[in-house]
Amino acid sequence: MSMREAGSGDGRASKSEKKREQWNAYWLSEYRRWLKQDSRTPLSTEAADVTGFLIGLRARKKQAWQRHQALRAIIDYTKNVLHGSTIDLEEMSIKLSRLVREEEQKHIAEVGDRAGIIPANEPEVLQGLRRHIRISGLKLSTETAYVKWARQFADRFELPHGSAWEAISESHVEDFLSELVLERNVAPSTQNQAFNALLYVFEWVLNRPLEEVDALRAKENRCLPIVLSVAEVERLMQEFFGRDRLIARILYGCGLRIGECVSLRIKDIDFDRKLITVRETKGCEDRTTLLPDCLVEDLKLAVRNRRARHEEDLAAGLGKVYMPHALSRKYPNQQTHLNWQYLFASEKLSKDPRSGHIMRHHIHRSTFCRKFTAGVMKAGIIKPAHTHTMRHSFATHLLEQGTDIRTIQMLLGHKDISTTMIYTHVLQNGPVGVRSPLDRLAS
Repeated sequence: MSMREAGSGDGRASKSEKKREQWNAYWLSEYRRWLKQDSRTPLSTEAADVTGFLIGLRARKKQAWQRHQALRAIIDYTKNVLHGSTIDLEEMSIKLSRLVREEEQKHIAEVGDRAGIIPANEPEVLQGLRRHIRISGLKLSTETAYVKWARQFADRFELPHGSAWEAISESHVEDFLSELVLERNVAPSTQNQAFNALLYVFEWVLNRPLEEVDALRAKENRCLPIVLSVAEVERLMQEFFGRDRLIARILYGCGLRIGECVSLRIKDIDFDRKLITVRETKGCEDRTTLLPDCLVEDLKLAVRNRRARHEEDLAAGLGKVYMPHALSRKYPNQQTHLNWQYLFASEKLSKDPRSGHIMRHHIHRSTFCRKFTAGVMKAGIIKPAHTHTMRHSFATHLLEQGTDIRTIQMLLGHKDISTTMIYTHVLQNGPVGVRSPLDRLAS
């Protein structure tokens, strides 16, 4: 007898139903393995057997919600396949549900300090959203964006309190996303960000995953990247000095995004292997990129200067730095270690918005972005270049040198090779280059 038997049997099943079927199949296979039965024998639904299975799961350190999920799979199997009574099992489910709630409250109490300062004047849903994002280790920028969209959604449908969200359905989300396109004419990426924020709220805060959402989507136009020539890059570099020059050279020489560059920590620079490790990237995955030989001495000087400033902070009773994923609680002594300090630290101390502690954070990306724009104008570059243009130029110039496209994909951290392939449009030679018939006629 197949373990997919516990499903609804409806091909039009929603995503949540399909997900439940998948978990039912998993837990029923675990139950069958525990019973040591073959696939042709109907599963036992005796209370004693089910209780023994759940006790075994607890011995395997399975949490209460996981044991409850396994029990619901057995109940669904009993109803849909065996068409038997589930009275005894339902009583067990009620007790497990109570235990799940107790464990959730205990978990919230244990991780409350990890969430940091939560604004008490915000609606419950927004507080829950902040708490879950912080416990999950997501970036502050993600929290800011998601809270913004959740607040706009709440204002649109007048949802000041958490209980009011219970009446919200997929149609409200569809209307909100469509209005972003029709009335506010937002970019596709902006609409996708709003959609992802609402998906997160409904799935992780409200425990009501959204089903199919059929909203009017913004039309996505694939724009070709702006790329500087080697001569333009050389001319632009002459407009920067000191720390700004080092940042500009890292952007171009390593292919980093501006956010990745300003948030580099000293421990992420490997001088011996000539590598830079980029942490918490756009796709939330670490990657390594090359460290140009010509940057080694400048980076070593920057580390020495950073060490001197850090020793001054320690002497003043400061020196702590933000550490992701609650590592400051696991390794409290590392929070003041030089290795964890930001290479491009801010001149001013600031209060961490989550913990409330006074720390020396890295410089804000806008600090260099303004100087970069001014440098482009001084260099006489007419292209609308910005900091990300240096990353585009890095990839394009590597292609022009004959570097393998897969290697460039790895250095840039692209998950899809098609994203990297867009840089082939600027090649002026090789198999991709095409000569105009007008040039042939002129020659």
